[in-house]
Amino acid sequence: MWQFDVAKIIPAFASGILFTGVVMFGYLAARMRHRTYSVMLVMGVLGLLFTSAEVLTIMIGSVLQRPDISVQFNRIGHVAAAYFIAVLPFLLYAILTPGQMFGRINKVAAVLGVGFAASVTVIAYLAPDLYISVTQTHGDLQNAFLDYGRGITGPVYVARDIALGIMVLYSLAAIVSDMIRNLRYQYLGPILIGILGALFFAADDIIHVYTGFHFGFFRGVAYSRTPIGITVFVVAAMATLFNRYIQQTKELEAATAISEWSRNQLANTNARLSRFVPAEFIRALGKTDITQVEFGDHVQREMTVLVADIRSFTRISEQMSPKENFDFLNSYLRVMTPIIRRHGGFIDKFIGDAIMALFPDRADDAVQAAVQMHQELEAYNAHPGAYGPISIGVGIHTGEMMLGTVGNAERMDGTVISDAVNLGSRIESVTKYYGLRIGISESTFAQLDDATAYHFRFIGKVKVKGKRQALSVFEIFDGDDEDLIRRKRDSQRQFEHGVTAFFLGQRDVAQQALEQVLRVAPEDTTAAVYMSSLRGDVHAPSMVSFDLVDEAEPVDG
Repeated sequence: MWQFDVAKIIPAFASGILFTGVVMFGYLAARMRHRTYSVMLVMGVLGLLFTSAEVLTIMIGSVLQRPDISVQFNRIGHVAAAYFIAVLPFLLYAILTPGQMFGRINKVAAVLGVGFAASVTVIAYLAPDLYISVTQTHGDLQNAFLDYGRGITGPVYVARDIALGIMVLYSLAAIVSDMIRNLRYQYLGPILIGILGALFFAADDIIHVYTGFHFGFFRGVAYSRTPIGITVFVVAAMATLFNRYIQQTKELEAATAISEWSRNQLANTNARLSRFVPAEFIRALGKTDITQVEFGDHVQREMTVLVADIRSFTRISEQMSPKENFDFLNSYLRVMTPIIRRHGGFIDKFIGDAIMALFPDRADDAVQAAVQMHQELEAYNAHPGAYGPISIGVGIHTGEMMLGTVGNAERMDGTVISDAVNLGSRIESVTKYYGLRIGISESTFAQLDDATAYHFRFIGKVKVKGKRQALSVFEIFDGDDEDLIRRKRDSQRQFEHGVTAFFLGQRDVAQQALEQVLRVAPEDTTAAVYMSSLRGDVHAPSMVSFDLVDEAEPVDG
């Protein structure tokens, strides 16, 4: 009874273990898509076929007492075992160090093994007596039942055992060589122990065939030890590869954490650098981050430049300590710079107290930003802790600009170079002369989506250095307080009539019209400038030249 139970329980237990391994490596093979796990899956399936066939052989031979049927399952198991000859080289190819001395032999052995196993399969079913005979028994019926109907083995079966033995010995040599050469004891050691275990149990079965003697436990029990050997080898190999999977997963998680940390560091670095080099500047160059920007990168495109300058900053700063100067500028810039970003612009540079910003999309963005800057300035001046009150002038011009990097490979800076930038700065100087809050050039005026959406008026034509033709300048007075906007709007017809008469040389008509403007809007400094010119107090506005300096320089003719 004990013999019967052991014979059935051990192969069944081995099948259960291998089934678990097959499910696990089926998942790993599908997830990892790597040949190592695929080969191990195939090896697990072969081992499961062998042990399951052994279970069916025993159950049918003992319960149904049909050795003729049980021998069929026995044949299936031993045909599956033949494919270990082909799969072992594939496993070696997957687990051994690339370039190892057995590498080329593995490829040849794998191809030959597939051919040999396929031949065994064909012979096992077309000429069964050459492999495992169905018609022969072990003599009397009692011996047939004790053997559970495993049949009589033929010469092809013996040839399979010899080939499998040679392949196992070769695998031992390859693994030991790799372990010695590359000191991979922890990784290859369990597989080596598994192969040695398989050899021990297979040798035990072979010796029993010829001597009737078994080694180890249950030596008096007649059951096949080969399923144990195959299970030990396959489980050892699976455990090793699963351990490697765990290690690789941990390494991948560590690498992912490092990569994530690096990305965060890079993002933080880019965020900090963007305070010095605007992200919009980098995008305008066709780059995604600052690491891609190189010396000499440049692009030409139409943009609008805005230059804002604090009025009488020199006088204000003289009354402050250096620290107070920095605190004042930073408190002012904290209010102004977000307005520029909200309207799609970016700061190109700070020039002392002046802001130079670029608007790559629309001229309206720059004009709307300038209007809001003056509106926010009113709130800034009203703040109890503010330095001031202060006023600013904003000049805006639209034109072709060259955006790029200048300097050398060791030290470079992003900048914009063009005549349009100079004109933007000169228009800012015009606003100072005329007392405007916002002045725009005719090119910016022409680029507005709808000029009637703003309160504007034509200021006149002025000559600027470097330009032969006079430049038309328009005032946008939406940034004035509501009362002054209303009075400028009410006197706009008289103002334009007076400016037109001024340039036509009709001095009396111009003076009469401008006097009417000043009666309605005494704070209209532009009308006051024209009146002063008519009286001879200042040079005619059409003859004024504006440079990059803070003060306008009157010139003759």
